Amino acid sequence: MAAGVFSGLALRTGADLLPVSRVEGMVRGSGERFLATLLTPAELRDCATDHGTFLPAVAGRLAAKEAVFKTFHTPLSSLPWLSIEVRKAPGGWPEAVLHGAARRLADAAGLTDLSLSISHDGGFAFAVAVATVRR
Repeated sequence: MAAGVFSGLALRTGADLLPVSRVEGMVRGSGERFLATLLTPAELRDCATDHGTFLPAVAGRLAAKEAVFKTFHTPLSSLPWLSIEVRKAPGGWPEAVLHGAARRLADAAGLTDLSLSISHDGGFAFAVAVATVRR
């Protein structure tokens, strides 16, 4: 069986691990306004609490964006941060919504469906994305 093929279905995966301390350092160095260059207003609202921005949730979304980008298999492109939007689905699980540049990269890669999982614990955020590919 070829790598990445299961029952005739081609899959691509992407994963990323991000220390929450790296996000804390970005916010400490540039202020929370810097996060607006990486996260959409809706994502920032999803990460907001009564006590400010919940940085583990930010780290999870950033890791998820990187994981999604890895499924595109476009090594010469830069990650289009704001065109990959990580939102909560009605059931509470994460979903990736692709706009603009990210949508074009996914279409060019032949991606059809995308599934996303995020976890954060012990000072780290981890995300994995699995995409199906048109054959």
